[in-house]
Amino acid sequence: MIAAQGYAHVRLTVTDIVRSRAFYDEVFGFNVAYELPADADDATKDALSFLFGGVIYHVGGGLFGLRPVAPASDRFDENRVGLDHVSFAPRGAGRSRRSRRSTRWHGRCPRWGQGHRWSVHPRV
Repeated sequence: MIAAQGYAHVRLTVTDIVRSRAFYDEVFGFNVAYELPADADDATKDALSFLFGGVIYHVGGGLFGLRPVAPASDRFDENRVGLDHVSFAPRGAGRSRRSRRSTRWHGRCPRWGQGHRWSVHPRV
């Protein structure tokens, strides 16, 4: 048996990297771990091809990525096979209240429940 201590990475498939990235950048302000520089040469593009034009952030001890390969017409459905949701744990109650205000501004509604501190259902 493998004794997992946490997750190494999670990556969401998204339809619109500009919109998705704006949401995660503005609401959470995660630090970027990997992204393709605008002026990347061919060797750099090849080395970072695993990004698929997306971005990977540092979150806690793991990585959280956005991969823009879904068709624009596709929509998230938590009842299909695959990801149900991602839950982030904010630092302190003040951050939690600011997060709720921020998501309302972005038209997102945080979901609360037992075992969840703050959940994002990936509609972006």
